[in-house]
Amino acid sequence: MAIVFIVFAIGLAFAAYRTTDKFVRIFCTIFCLLNLAGAATAIYKHDPYAFKLRPNDGEYDPNYRRDGRR
Repeated sequence: MAIVFIVFAIGLAFAAYRTTDKFVRIFCTIFCLLNLAGAATAIYKHDPYAFKLRPNDGEYDPNYRRDGRR
């Protein structure tokens, strides 16, 4: 979980650095900092899933794709 936050933060920081639009730069910077804060919170609170993905709870929405049967 923390690794995903850090990767997203790096991507957003790179996007903020490369853009010329002021609004996009501010938007990317804010969400970059929020991702870094989320990663730091997970690491600081010793979340057991900080360095691995959280498992699914097993409750799935129904699949609305056609499966070939009629």
